[in-house]
Amino acid sequence: MYGETESVPEGEDVPPIERSIEGISKWKKAIILLAGVVLNFLLGLVLIFVSISCFPQYYSMYGNKVSTGAETTSQVNFIKPVYSEAIRSYIEPKIETGYTAEETVLAFPAMTNVGYYVSDEAYLYKNDGTYYNGTAEASHYVAVFMPNDIISEHDIISSLYFYPVKAELSDEQKATGLNYAFWTGEEGETLESLHFENIDDGADISFKPFILAIHNEDIKTDVYTDRYFNNRLDFSDGGWRLSFKDHALEPSGLSLPVIKDWNSWTEIWDKFGQRVPQACSLIVEGFISIFQPGGFENLSGIIGMTAAVPTIVKSGGAAQVFWFAAVISINLCFFNLLPFPGLDGWGLLVTIIEGISKKKISSKVKGIMSFIGLGLLFALMIVVAFKDVISLII
Repeated sequence: MYGETESVPEGEDVPPIERSIEGISKWKKAIILLAGVVLNFLLGLVLIFVSISCFPQYYSMYGNKVSTGAETTSQVNFIKPVYSEAIRSYIEPKIETGYTAEETVLAFPAMTNVGYYVSDEAYLYKNDGTYYNGTAEASHYVAVFMPNDIISEHDIISSLYFYPVKAELSDEQKATGLNYAFWTGEEGETLESLHFENIDDGADISFKPFILAIHNEDIKTDVYTDRYFNNRLDFSDGGWRLSFKDHALEPSGLSLPVIKDWNSWTEIWDKFGQRVPQACSLIVEGFISIFQPGGFENLSGIIGMTAAVPTIVKSGGAAQVFWFAAVISINLCFFNLLPFPGLDGWGLLVTIIEGISKKKISSKVKGIMSFIGLGLLFALMIVVAFKDVISLII
């Protein structure tokens, strides 16, 4: 803008100084400096509205919306799967009178602190029936249910991960319905799940998907607790055995359904009121986390954000992509408000200081500070881009 530099392009008339960015009143200059970040924020609001109003909303099988096949209580998460004919014919003789396989659900106790859903236990066996790793303790795993795609129907095994048991739970943790822990290693320790490609063909893993015959009106914690612990249905007396073939688990016969719905006009505004503060808090929490141990890993640039899009699509389709874009736009608003040289927040801070002190800061000083700030920002951009590339390669 005129006034940001000392020169005017050759051949152009020099406007009056009061028409320059440095000649107008400080409050007008502040409005101009805020215009960009305000538009970033407004664009974020528009994208949030589009996300929740113009596309169907997908819900995870243990998700947020109570609808057919997606029931939730404070401790229990129910999943209504799609059974193959073979599985239905096996289940129905074991179900009490009045129920069919279609009226049963898979039950996963919730670990609310990490958002994973875990079975009681799983054991890895060789094809001769002996423990794969020699002993029960070494072959003992927990089955962790982490669906990585909620926009298409798929076999449940693609969402199952098996982690070695690390320690027994406390009484308080057991009260949530869990029996074993896999996260109780040293702080910061990353446990690796069972690598299927390392398992020989013919081996199998015994796992108990807890099948519950239950009606919607019965979904209460006390009723569930009684039925879960005393009347749950297993595929066999020893549990359900999944076999390995070609170093992968064979299909289970249970598929995870697609649960989607359109928001009503009332739901649109309800969710809009929830999503806007959610986006803002996510950005603030993310910024704070950067300054904590390991926080650099939370930084990402255009490469990392682009690489994340396929995963984002799997977590909610186009609606989730627009939500992602909204968070990026609002993030730009917050980032540009930082009082760092080269950003709008720095220009706003300088304007406020000049307005209070009634003294103009040297253009040379401001130019040097902006040059240094932009240089540091570009350096950070290059470092983050390099980190993103390394992360993709590794």
